[in-house]
Amino acid sequence: MRSFRFRLETLLKLRESARDARREQYAQAQEAEKIIDHQQREIDDELNNAKLSTHKAVEPGTVDVDALLHANQRQRVLLAQQAALREQGKTIAEAVQQRREALMEADREVKVLEKLRERQKTQFQHEQHRIENKQMDEIAQRVRTIEHETVEQEAE
Repeated sequence: MRSFRFRLETLLKLRESARDARREQYAQAQEAEKIIDHQQREIDDELNNAKLSTHKAVEPGTVDVDALLHANQRQRVLLAQQAALREQGKTIAEAVQQRREALMEADREVKVLEKLRERQKTQFQHEQHRIENKQMDEIAQRVRTIEHETVEQEAE
């Protein structure tokens, strides 16, 4: 009995490789997104600390002008960093979405070929079973013919 061979196996392997590459790219984009989120949380914490420093610098009593100037300058720097991170975050979010879509498309392409392979394998198995049954029927017919001829020869 012949074994099944999928003619598009090479194409399937190529599409699986492409899908795996897309999966890796998607994972990298998600990792970049996590890094940006972590950096944004750190800046938020620093901004809160800078605001506390500003409040302490303007408490009743003596005003520490240097501390107030330093805290305000630090807040401006942090706000600029926060705005830059938001822009990076938007860009990365778009990249994540594009890579997710590319991964989904690559996965669909692989699944199409896998379904085709399974369909062809099932058809192949049915055909092989049909051929085997036909051969068995022919063998049975030959045996019956031989038995019939043997009975006729013995009867003579």
